[in-house]
Formats: sequence, C-alpha cells, structure tokens
Amino acid sequence: MIADLAPTIDRRYAQFHAGAISVCQRGIMLPGPRRCGKSVLTLGLLLKGGLYLSEDVAVLEHRSLRLMPYGEGVSLRRDAIALFPEVMGLLSGIPADEEDDPYQQVAFTSPDRLGIGISGPCRVGMIVFPTFAARAPASELMPLSAGQAVLRLLENGISLGEDIDVDRGLDVVIALAKKADSYSLIYGDARDASETIMQRINAG
Repeated sequence: MIADLAPTIDRRYAQFHAGAISVCQRGIMLPGPRRCGKSVLTLGLLLKGGLYLSEDVAVLEHRSLRLMPYGEGVSLRRDAIALFPEVMGLLSGIPADEEDDPYQQVAFTSPDRLGIGISGPCRVGMIVFPTFAARAPASELMPLSAGQAVLRLLENGISLGEDIDVDRGLDVVIALAKKADSYSLIYGDARDASETIMQRINAG
C-alpha cells in the first residue's frame, strides 16, 4: 500500500526527480531530467521482478535514508509503448496537452494492472543516472565516486525538506551517496538497459 505522504512530504522528506524500484529490499534510484528515460527504465525493471516505489519523484526519509513508496504508476510516451508489447492491454490513455509534442506522455499503467507488488520503505543500495543515446551500441554502466554522485543528486533534487537547513540537507545527500553504489548509464535500448541494471543488482 502506498502511504499518503502529502501532509508531511515537504518537511520530513527529500525529493528527487527519479524513478525508484526495489529488489530484495534494496532500493534502486534512477535520477535524471525529463526525457532521460526514467519512466521506461522503471517499467523495464518492474517487468523483470522489481517492486514499485515511484516513477517520477523519489521520496527519501531524512533520518533513516529510506525510500518511500510514492505515486500511482508509470506514464509512457508514444515511442516507449512499442518497446513493451506485453503491457499494451494494460494501459489507459492520457489526454494530450500538445498534439505535436513527441515527448508527451500518452499512456498510464499501475502496479495493480501489471500484477506487480508495491515495495515497503527500503534503504537505497544503488543509484543509476541514465542518459539516452539513440546510437549507443550497448548499455554501459560506469561507476561513479561518491562526490560525483552528490553533484548529480543535487542537480536532480526537487527539495531537501523544510525541516532541515541547507547544511543538514547536504549531509543527507552525502550520506546517501556514501551508502549506495552509484553508476552512470549510457543506453540506446531500454530493455537492454533494464537487463544490464538487473544483472548488476543480482551480482551484488
């Protein structure tokens, strides 16, 4: 069950532009800007056995550094739908805001429809920063230092929370980067990228 975090989300939690799933109680964050593929990679990892945490906004509790389940499901662009034919009958349409926007999200599905479980709160074990490159020959995960991860998390931060000052908020991000394994991902095929990420997760 996804808890209602709305009354306290701006105070007790840090928020990042990121998808998130869990595998064996290990949280995986996918931070990145719009159009980097957060949603399609989240769906790909869910279809490979992950549990749902969030699609677009990852929520992290300050004190425990645990990811919290947040959101309702996964929204997809038109070009992403064809990558996952197995979910075609499980999608609902989203009215288009701009007919000529190729990046418009046009379909939605939920964990319930997919038959996928929702994760409980869990600590972050891996952070993957995806970059889509259409001509990438194969998906490649490249390790990042904790310092590099801090900078990229801050780039994708929405809010560090009103209950803490800037220094404490930075401490939270640094602690997260030190505890998790961080990678940069260059990919051109979302299914291949999801498999690459899952292989790294299973390798421990």
